[in-house]
Amino acid sequence: DLDFINLNFSASTSDSSFLDFYNSFSTPLKFKTDSLVINSYEFGDWAFELSLSDSSLVLDEINGTYGKWGITKNKNNISRLNITKNKIGWNSNLEAKIYSGSPEKAFKQIGIDPNFEMDTIFLETNVSWQSLPWEFEYLKVLGDVYIEVEGLLIKNREDLQTQNNILRLVNIFNVTDSFEKVTNLDFRKLYKSGFSADYVKGDIFLTKNIIQLKKPLIFKSGSSEFQWKGDIGRDEKGYIDNLALEVTMTLPLREYLPAYAFLLGGPITAGVVYIAGKAFERNLDQISSGSWSVTGTLQEPKTEFNGWFEESNQ
Repeated sequence: DLDFINLNFSASTSDSSFLDFYNSFSTPLKFKTDSLVINSYEFGDWAFELSLSDSSLVLDEINGTYGKWGITKNKNNISRLNITKNKIGWNSNLEAKIYSGSPEKAFKQIGIDPNFEMDTIFLETNVSWQSLPWEFEYLKVLGDVYIEVEGLLIKNREDLQTQNNILRLVNIFNVTDSFEKVTNLDFRKLYKSGFSADYVKGDIFLTKNIIQLKKPLIFKSGSSEFQWKGDIGRDEKGYIDNLALEVTMTLPLREYLPAYAFLLGGPITAGVVYIAGKAFERNLDQISSGSWSVTGTLQEPKTEFNGWFEESNQ
């Protein structure tokens, strides 16, 4: 139980020093410090229980903060990091909850200048990567990630660089960019500064070749809801590539009749609504859900309007 601990490693000896520790460690211990400094860099406050189990070095009951990020127990009351030596090197597995109350600063901390704003974010992870924990690369991560976000705003940006795959993927989920040209609905008049949601939640499964939306990724804002499902391909280096997604949009037309009457692109008379140049003969309060397919690549996504349907359990 330390006020602080200050460690220094040279680049050429840090891994070998850890291997020596891994091979010789045999005594379980509880560790806690208010300040962990490695090579003059502050890594925050940390606490965990350290033990050796089944040829793995285990950090259990992990609780700590690193800048604007924090880690604690997940819904299953687990917060654990396993470090295992195998024939081809090291493997790390993290099962825990990761959270931030200042997501914009948190993403900038790890080198991402976001085109989105969030009030809070947390992820429940059961993921692995083929390296030591401090050699983490998001492109090499495999496993399950459950995500919840509150207070999301995806900003409209036209200047995203091709190599910035994370931000380009975020922009795919921005309806002002994806759907406004597919129907006569001009989403920019509804979302002037970008697409917003009260909360977002979903379950993502990461494999070497695919990012799978295991359950629909839900964007909820007031009475409106967008549900995304499908797969996102990854190339041989792990970068996001091909898209095979479907989105269902539910809008409360009855509640927002004045605004949508202006946006629908055609006259509304006697129960006939004109959408995308076609007459749709239904009562307006029953026309609430539409479906799109998003295919192509991350650099050149293609959006196809599948049609509107009455609200149901579809």
